[in-house]
Amino acid sequence: AVVSTQSTGDAVWGCLKELSNKKLSVLAAQIIVNLTSHSDTLHTNTALLIKALREGHTHLYNSVAMVLSNTSRSTADSLSRLLTEADVSLLLRLLSSGQEQGYLAATLGNIALSEDGRKLLCSHLPEIIPLLTFPGNLIIRRNIARLLRNVSMDAKNHLILLEHLPMIVYPLVGPEELAEEDEEKLPLDLQY
Repeated sequence: AVVSTQSTGDAVWGCLKELSNKKLSVLAAQIIVNLTSHSDTLHTNTALLIKALREGHTHLYNSVAMVLSNTSRSTADSLSRLLTEADVSLLLRLLSSGQEQGYLAATLGNIALSEDGRKLLCSHLPEIIPLLTFPGNLIIRRNIARLLRNVSMDAKNHLILLEHLPMIVYPLVGPEELAEEDEEKLPLDLQY
């Protein structure tokens, strides 16, 4: 019998809900990663994914991050409407914890493609910008730069970005010495 992707997805989501059963939930999460990487038709239960992250189900961490990344490529607008300020704070906290391989950064970069997403992320710029210099993970740094580029494409965000300009350009400042008169023209955060 032929089973549709949607009914398969519903059955797998049912297995994922069994978060206490590690083996079953890990297998379900891996199946969902595969389904979401090739299909826009699979319904994504964002609340369940965030719940797995919030409750510290570390055995699902990478799989959940991959599913969020996969689904945010095609549903960034709807995903940004489903996420709350607390959800974004959670994603950023997990991202800066050092366990992240870049999937959550990619998710946030994708969310910044939508107007609602840009609005949501702008309130978290003080948490986001330091990730531009995140040690040891080039993928995270590139996705955060992409997020900031996407946020900058909306003229409504330019004033907010200007407030954080020294923090944004700091990673670009090289080791070369400037003339004292030129250095005095820079914002205080960039001097010396």
